[in-house]
Amino acid sequence: MSADDSNRPFRIGFVCSGNICRSPMGEVIFRALAEREGLGDRFLATSRGTHGYHVGDGADPRTLAALAAAGYDGGRHRAREVTDADIAGHDLLIALDRGHERHLRGRGADPDRLSLLTAVDPERPADPGRACLPMR
Repeated sequence: MSADDSNRPFRIGFVCSGNICRSPMGEVIFRALAEREGLGDRFLATSRGTHGYHVGDGADPRTLAALAAAGYDGGRHRAREVTDADIAGHDLLIALDRGHERHLRGRGADPDRLSLLTAVDPERPADPGRACLPMR
């Protein structure tokens, strides 16, 4: 972040395949934790998918149920596909698996602003893949 950017929030984006399962969970939970710690104005959390399978759809019902069981609300989420502007405009992109990381690198993501979730948390998140919702 440059000195000119010191007053803007740090932009963090979570990226999975369709933006209906894992990445929305990252966004919702990160945002809630930042708010709880009094840091909500310092961070802007988003989520995107590497593909446009579900653009405009809400989060998968199982995602919403898991979030609700943990005390989080994901009901306002709408799936979006990652754009080049998203890749350039985030301070940190967190890829949910190596395939997402490769996709983002292939689209020019700055390696210094790209991290694999397991680099921060060694517990690999379950990949619901096609079990989440059928692709259209």
